[in-house]
Amino acid sequence: MTSSIGLLRSVTTLVRLIVIISASLQRSATGEDSARTSGFSIGLRHLRYLIPGGKSVHGYQELSKRSFVPFETSERNLKGSPGQGYCLEMGIGTPPQFFNILIDTGSSNFAVAGKPHSDIKRFFHADQSSTIVWQGQSVYVPYTQGRWNGHLATDLVRMSFYPNRTIRPYIAVIDSSKKFFIHTADWQGILGMAYSHIASPHPKIKTFFDSLVEQWGLTDVFALQLCGTTRAAATSSNASNAMDGSLTLGGVDPKLMRGPLLYVPIRKEWYYEVVIVDIKMNGTSLGMDCKEYNMDKTIVDSGTTDIRLPMRVFTKIISQLASQITGVGNRFYRGETLLCLSEKTGPWKLFPMLTFSLLYSDRQQIDLHLSPQQYLRYVGEVFDIPGKDCFKFGLQGSKKGAILGAVLMEGYYVIFDRAKRRIGFAQSTCNTFTKAVPASNLTGPLPYPGTVYSPSAWDCAYFQANQNYEILFITALVMAIVCVLCVVPVCSLLIYRQVRKCRNAKQTDGEKIAPGAASIRFPCQFLAIDEGLGVLTASGNYDGIINDRS
Repeated sequence: MTSSIGLLRSVTTLVRLIVIISASLQRSATGEDSARTSGFSIGLRHLRYLIPGGKSVHGYQELSKRSFVPFETSERNLKGSPGQGYCLEMGIGTPPQFFNILIDTGSSNFAVAGKPHSDIKRFFHADQSSTIVWQGQSVYVPYTQGRWNGHLATDLVRMSFYPNRTIRPYIAVIDSSKKFFIHTADWQGILGMAYSHIASPHPKIKTFFDSLVEQWGLTDVFALQLCGTTRAAATSSNASNAMDGSLTLGGVDPKLMRGPLLYVPIRKEWYYEVVIVDIKMNGTSLGMDCKEYNMDKTIVDSGTTDIRLPMRVFTKIISQLASQITGVGNRFYRGETLLCLSEKTGPWKLFPMLTFSLLYSDRQQIDLHLSPQQYLRYVGEVFDIPGKDCFKFGLQGSKKGAILGAVLMEGYYVIFDRAKRRIGFAQSTCNTFTKAVPASNLTGPLPYPGTVYSPSAWDCAYFQANQNYEILFITALVMAIVCVLCVVPVCSLLIYRQVRKCRNAKQTDGEKIAPGAASIRFPCQFLAIDEGLGVLTASGNYDGIINDRS
């Protein structure tokens, strides 16, 4: 009996090893870089299994001790249109109701329209879902532009590229909104991918991705490849889906990038905050104090279309552009007009490469070289003028810090490695709009040159006064004011009383007081107040009355 059991175990082990070897040979044949990919990838077109970390396996016993980490991707699972964001199709509730949900790394709440609105075509019928569980909490979320109110619930959710698996996250059902939905956009909700620190109504609400990591066992990593648009896509009959992209969950897909993958640290886990140490135009620095680039923060945000920079930085950039490029007015740079040129000519060679240098370490930086085909947003032909391509300027001024929006992200494959608190950038494999100018790329790590005021790259970060110190300072100030208001009147009354007594005294210890002077008796000495001079003098154990006239 024992030998039979042993034989059965051996056969089982052999079968499993054959499966593992077959999968390994398949990876080798396809040339996949397993050293840069962990877990297994499940897409619409393929299914593969990779050992975490890309390490070799020596025997079944070692393999059995390892836990496979899911890695989910499906190329081109995001759709969108210029200036209106990238969406993922998701099914919510039971039976599932499908909606296009905006991917937003600049917020943390998952929400869907729950009532009719003039700017959307469909909404979530909560009463038709048999699995919804209301949480009895209201939710309010404001954005840079727009806001919404709703009620918190949990429900079953599935993603279109993996339809047979569900997750139960927190979801806000939107009851009312203002300037949130976009009439020409085809999305009905938002998927905030930032940290729970900025989630509403409080940070204890788990974000969608936190729930995904917990319930599916994913590695705490996701990545975005946003591909922008091309002339062919924008002028097609399906222009509403002129943009596409890919969302990778639980790892990094090497097929979506080329060249080096460079990581920068996440400064603070709320938004995805990074630090800009310099901005250059065709390799020449703007020459500003690097702290100004990060007032009051710099974040990577897929939900914001343009690159938004502090007003002084933005003004400096458009001032230099205006001095170098003729025939383009300031109204274009302010976003008030479009720039329309011949399809053959295009604006590409007129505009410089913009370089955003990001903090890599205390003494190092990486440079993101952004092509003008990224920050000049193609909007197509307008006013029925044939043969003219029109563009919008993809930079804006900001009063609330810097935002590296979709305009910058479209040049790169961006990895949000939350597990190691870092963001990675690699050159994207997306098709470029034109071959007339180089595509966006990156270099590094490079030495950080430093300045007198910012010798370390970390000195470029914005530091806000600690709120605890502010509270202590305000408390101390209030107490000081109260003390002054209470003590000064009391002391004044006491002094006035003594002065009145001394004025009536004609003699003190056998000594005469000088005419026009009064004395206040204290042990071992006298204080005299010279009414003519307004000077306080002392007498008693001293030689006579001292009149300090200095």
